[in-house]
Amino acid sequence: MKWFFQKFVNSTGKVFFIAFTLFIFACFTFFFFKSFNSIDLKSSVKLGEPFNLTSHKNESISEKILLNKSTILFFGFTHCPEVCPTTLYEITSWIDELDERKEDIQAIFITLDPKRDTHKVLKEYLSNFDNLITGITGPEENIIKLAKSWGIYRKVVNLDNNDYTIDHTATVFLLNNDSSINGTITYREPFEVSIAKVKKLLESNSN
Repeated sequence: MKWFFQKFVNSTGKVFFIAFTLFIFACFTFFFFKSFNSIDLKSSVKLGEPFNLTSHKNESISEKILLNKSTILFFGFTHCPEVCPTTLYEITSWIDELDERKEDIQAIFITLDPKRDTHKVLKEYLSNFDNLITGITGPEENIIKLAKSWGIYRKVVNLDNNDYTIDHTATVFLLNNDSSINGTITYREPFEVSIAKVKKLLESNSN
């Protein structure tokens, strides 16, 4: 009988210890996630570096433009056969969808081919899209350095007749008005998903 009682006490103690441990873990998890959800993630991630380049209007432009308002940022080039014009048309459609709120957002198109994409070339090219899109060009060394700071892949591919094209990252960055990253949009992402992300960007920066 004594042996049975001792075994019962030992078993009960183990059960109590396990239950108590699980209770502590559950409390910790609850308060951790409660605190985590209350953190403002708006300024959690920033890419890029300071720059001093030229806009498609032949005006000096710096990283301060990213602090003006919510921004849609895309790297490409005017001789791009498909990805860039498709993405710029999509950006135009997102902006149009915003109606009266379109003035709360801007789009930036940074060329990865500054040798050919002078400010005049950019100005003519961007006339095919929304006028809220600002083109940026400058010395090739500075452009390459800036692109790398954003994690942009860029590779010049030689073609026939001494021509070339550029393989590059097709990601669209959605930036808060403090230049931190709010989200990204992939190439050919469904319109409904993309516009929802753009609207979320505006809502995050409405205050």
